[in-house]
This record gives sequence, C-alpha cells and structure tokens, in this order.
Amino acid sequence: MNAKELYRELQNPMYDEYPYSGLKDLGEGMAVVEEVIYNYWRERFLVNHEAAEAYELMDRDLTLTFLTEDDVDWDGVETLKNNRNAYSFSAYYQIFGLYKFVNGVTLVRWTLYPDGMYFMDEDGYGMEDNEESVLYGFIDKKARVVIPFQAKSEREMKTLRAEAEQRAMN
Repeated sequence: MNAKELYRELQNPMYDEYPYSGLKDLGEGMAVVEEVIYNYWRERFLVNHEAAEAYELMDRDLTLTFLTEDDVDWDGVETLKNNRNAYSFSAYYQIFGLYKFVNGVTLVRWTLYPDGMYFMDEDGYGMEDNEESVLYGFIDKKARVVIPFQAKSEREMKTLRAEAEQRAMN
C-alpha cells in the first residue's frame, strides 16, 4: 500500500477505536496513529494531512520499517551497552516516540533498552543496575531520516535541529 492509500485507510473509523488511538496531533498538519501491541501503546503510523499521505513507522512485530542501515550511526551504537535491538531495528521497549514537528522535522526517540527501574515490580524487586540505551534522530514529514539515529543525549541532538531543518528543505 502506498502513502496515499495508507492515508485513506487510516481515515476509516476503526482507527478511532481500541486497539487504535485515532490521530494524536504532532503540529504542522502532522499526526500519529497509535496501536496497542503487546499491551503497550505504540506510535505506529505517521500521518501527513497536508500531503494526504501516511507512513508506517513500525510493523506489528515492533520492527521499525522506515529505517535503513544508512539511517543509524553504527559507531555510536557500538558504544552502548544492551544495544542488540538496534541491529534488528527493534522497538520492543515501549519508549519509541516522536516529538512535535517544528519547521518540517521532528526529533525521534528510540529506546533500545530501558533503565533498570523498568524491570522493577510494585514491591521494588527485579530492578536492574543499568542505564538506558537510547538513540535519537530527526525525520521529516515523509518519515525520511534527515539526521541519522545517534547515541547522543536529547540535549546534544537538539543542537542539530537547524541542520535537520535545512536537510528537510532540500
């Protein structure tokens, strides 16, 4: 299904009901459709109302479908502990999310492995002693990566916003 056909499909009322969330506004005529997969809400489809197009971000197996090998800084991935999900483009851990669009681009957070508190039960047992492993990248309104996913902090990535905006205009 191409981007125009997917957009038309996502206008179906079924996407306003569980296990879907309807359209969550991301600004600038952009939205995301969430779906419950493995008991968590997942940002599954990017919707561009201005172009009347939509793009799959991940499939039902939680594989990021909009990425290619060139869209990831693999040297940075190698510096992270618990990085194996990067190599299979897996968004298994629920914190995969898009920020608001500003000047045609958005920052995307991809959690490869959560911090140790993720594994803790209500009594405090099961916690692991680890920091989270996260990659950030910028995408444009057609879900194209304009700044590759990198093992940098959110603050460091925000310094690349102007470059991302420039690349999205080209």
